Amino acid sequence: MVTKSCDSCSGSFTGAGKIRRLNTGGHSGIFLCRKCWAKEMAWRKIRNETLEKSVRFPIIKFPS
Repeated sequence: MVTKSCDSCSGSFTGAGKIRRLNTGGHSGIFLCRKCWAKEMAWRKIRNETLEKSVRFPIIKFPS
């Protein structure tokens, strides 16, 4: 059984599909649980309102 920690809330999750990697550019990324993923996407949505279209963050659903 694999246990991973969320890079945002530091919660420890066991089992497949509980933590997903969000690419942040280049070869970097962060591992997020579903709750922290939703918070990140909410932040991106708000931030995108003030950014030019060419530099907006992608809004991505939590992968199944």
